[in-house]
Amino acid sequence: MNKGRIVSHIRQEIAAYTRACERLLSKEGTLNEDERNLLDYYVRELSREFLSDQPTIRVRYTESVAVNPSSAT
Repeated sequence: MNKGRIVSHIRQEIAAYTRACERLLSKEGTLNEDERNLLDYYVRELSREFLSDQPTIRVRYTESVAVNPSSAT
């Protein structure tokens, strides 16, 4: 992975979310009930808000996303 790569068309919030997901997915262990409930709530809300009624463009990212804060919108 090239962690220093700048992807200027990705919003800073999406890049941070993606990095957080990558970290969670790479960890071993289980989540407690509060953590599971919190993740469940936000996954459902994000899906409802951004994915349910709109066509989704599938883009495959094979590298971690880094954002240059000065170029983020």
